[in-house]
Amino acid sequence: MIEIRCKAGKEYYEHLIDKIVKGLKIKTLINNPSNEIIVLFSHAKSKSLGNCDGINKRKVKVSIFVEEHKKLYKTKKKYNGELLDTIIHEFVHAKQFLKGELVSLPGCYRYRSKKYPQSLPWEDEASRRAKAVAKRIK
Repeated sequence: MIEIRCKAGKEYYEHLIDKIVKGLKIKTLINNPSNEIIVLFSHAKSKSLGNCDGINKRKVKVSIFVEEHKKLYKTKKKYNGELLDTIIHEFVHAKQFLKGELVSLPGCYRYRSKKYPQSLPWEDEASRRAKAVAKRIK
C-alpha cells in the first residue's frame, strides 16, 4: 500500500508513482497488504533532495523535498526530470528495505548481509536503476 501526502498535485504524484512502480517491477511487493510506503512531498528545508527511512520490516517512509528541487532546478523540464529521478531513487531504497536487503541498525546499515558504517553500495543500485527507469518513462 502506498499513501501519498502532499499539499497539492496528488493525482499527478499518484500517476507518476504508478509508472515508477511498474518500471521498477515492484508492483507485487507494493500491493502486499502488509507492506506500507508513506510518500511525503515536503516543503521543508533539507540538505538532500530525498530520503528513505525503513521504519520497520513492513513500513517505509519516502520523503521528497520539493523546495530543494525548486532551488536547484529553475526550468520546469529540468525540475520535473530531477524530481522523477529522485522519486525513483528513493523507491529503489524502499524496495531494498521491504525485501530486507537494506536494514537500518544503530550506528550502521546492513546491506545484503554485510554491515556498513554509512551509505555506500545500496546507493549504486538506486542510482543505476533510477537512470534506467527514468529513461523508459520520461
